[in-house]
Amino acid sequence: MLKALEALQKPAFPDLLNYTNSSLVAGIENEEQGREAAEMLAGYKVLKKETVETYDEMLSPLNKRRSVILDWKRTDVGNIEAVIANLTGRLLAYQTAQEEAREQAAATALAQAQDEANAKRQVEVDELRENADVVSGSHPTEALAMQQEAAALEKAPAPIVKTFDDVEPTTASPLTTVTTYSAEVRDIMLLALAVLEDKVSPLALQPNQTWLNQQARSMKDAFKIDGVELIKTQSLRRKSGVA
Repeated sequence: MLKALEALQKPAFPDLLNYTNSSLVAGIENEEQGREAAEMLAGYKVLKKETVETYDEMLSPLNKRRSVILDWKRTDVGNIEAVIANLTGRLLAYQTAQEEAREQAAATALAQAQDEANAKRQVEVDELRENADVVSGSHPTEALAMQQEAAALEKAPAPIVKTFDDVEPTTASPLTTVTTYSAEVRDIMLLALAVLEDKVSPLALQPNQTWLNQQARSMKDAFKIDGVELIKTQSLRRKSGVA
């Protein structure tokens, strides 16, 4: 296709009307020049039509090929994107399950460590009370101190001395999880109010220029929309039925 494009030659459209060298460039000052300008304008419009048709004819086979290629592209890329979306969903679900499993394992280990610490503390409390009973007859003051220490130890939170590590995934992956953020308008009136109150940039509300132009063409001079100005651009065209 590139070689075919290289072989193309630009069409020539000689300017037989020669406006740039005519007296009309300086302006229209009389009726004769007005008629001449009207004829020249009509001629240039015909020339424009012929130019557009020539290029459209040249583009037609390219556009057909482009359409076919774009269809191929949409199909193939769509199929690949479907696989990517499926694999992404499955992998994210797996990673979420793995994370939940690690959290559950950590919670179980923490509960086990707490139970072990409580059991160890209870052993220490029981030993203090047994020792206090043994010496209560001969050393009552010491026995009282042991009883108080046992009571305080029993009330205090048991220190967890066991440590554990959160196990990270061992599977090497070439991918990393990326969170992409986007926004979807759910209430255009609330958004417009936020812009009106200067809480949000006016960039959040982009005018629908296509719809506005349609309304202007339909309503013409009756067009009236707050905040929008009617723009009228004039041009000339040959009257219907006039040679």
